[in-house]
Amino acid sequence: MTSSTNHKPLRLQLLFSAVLITATALVVSWLFDTPAEPVRHLPAQPPLVDTVIAESSTVTIPLEVHGLAEPLQQLTLVSQVVGSVTRISDQLVAGGSFSKGDILLEADSSYLDLELHKARSAYAQASLHEQEVQAHIDAGRQGHPELPLSDLALGKPQLEAASSARAAAHAALQVASKQRENAVVRAPFNGKVMARLIQPMEQLIVGRPLAQIYSTDAFLIRIALTQEQLALVSIPAHNSTTASTLLISNELGGQQWCGQLLRSEGFIAANRLIHVIGSITPCHSSLAEIIPGSLLQVNINSRPFANTIVLPASAVHNDNS
Repeated sequence: MTSSTNHKPLRLQLLFSAVLITATALVVSWLFDTPAEPVRHLPAQPPLVDTVIAESSTVTIPLEVHGLAEPLQQLTLVSQVVGSVTRISDQLVAGGSFSKGDILLEADSSYLDLELHKARSAYAQASLHEQEVQAHIDAGRQGHPELPLSDLALGKPQLEAASSARAAAHAALQVASKQRENAVVRAPFNGKVMARLIQPMEQLIVGRPLAQIYSTDAFLIRIALTQEQLALVSIPAHNSTTASTLLISNELGGQQWCGQLLRSEGFIAANRLIHVIGSITPCHSSLAEIIPGSLLQVNINSRPFANTIVLPASAVHNDNS
């Protein structure tokens, strides 16, 4: 019994091994008998890229720079008379606006009125004296028409002296009248006040500054360009008969103006920049909105370049290749 029982597991192991070997042989035989799939060669796919047709045309190159706004007319009003200030306009304050001909300041004109009346009296007396001399000469000629008379007898020197005195009196009257007009200071143009330099009742002397004003009718813009940028723009009487146009804007206020280049300053500054001057015209916003000294953004249209091919920025590498 014991011998038969010990041989039973051995027979099972041999049977299992025979089955495993047989199964392995069948699998290997099937793998080698299965035909290999043919290798398919797919056509090469080129990488996908965007293409554009290169066409030449005439183009302009926009330049984005900045410039300082300056009024075309800016001056200091000065007194041309002697006297005390009697009236100052409410418009004569820093930032105040005025129109051409507005009265900005008045000085005491009592002394000037006196001088004007004196000049009128002197002119009237000189005119009367000239008429008297002329009447005396006419009467003398009628008394002795047949006698030859000298120039002195004819009264020519007397009449010339009287005429000169009348002309001098007339000139003095014009000066006195002008001085009386100068007692009233009027605005020479439409503009604004930068600073007032006088107070009521202060004493005036000839040449004393009264106020700093500027015109709002015309402005210029001063732009700094590199020499490379200067070669791209058109300046009248510089390298072209035409002028590059400008689009000027205030980044803070949102205003926009137009303009064109007028001239260059003709020398290179110490920082190797050259300044060009352009005009400002009110195409979208009023010139009265410009504050002198404002830093404004400027887009300059360059001179036209013919037979030029424009490439997108994405097609250009960092080394411009």
